Amino acid sequence: MTKEDKKQLRGDLFRHLDGIVTAPIAYAIHKSGIFQFILDKGSTSLSEITQKFKAHEGYLNVALRVLASQGWLEYKVDD
Repeated sequence: MTKEDKKQLRGDLFRHLDGIVTAPIAYAIHKSGIFQFILDKGSTSLSEITQKFKAHEGYLNVALRVLASQGWLEYKVDD
């Protein structure tokens, strides 16, 4: 297997794994109403979503970061 073949295989594998992670997160965020909340607000914070939906902030943070890494959301960290 050439170096280019290995690179292509890794890319295909990671895109597949991204889908395995992203699909259930996207479904859960949609089903809970968080997507619509974000669309309606235009901009919001993690703490505001956490309070509104009584969500676990750590898990929600990871979920939103996954969606942002796939280009579904813009996510800015404000230290």
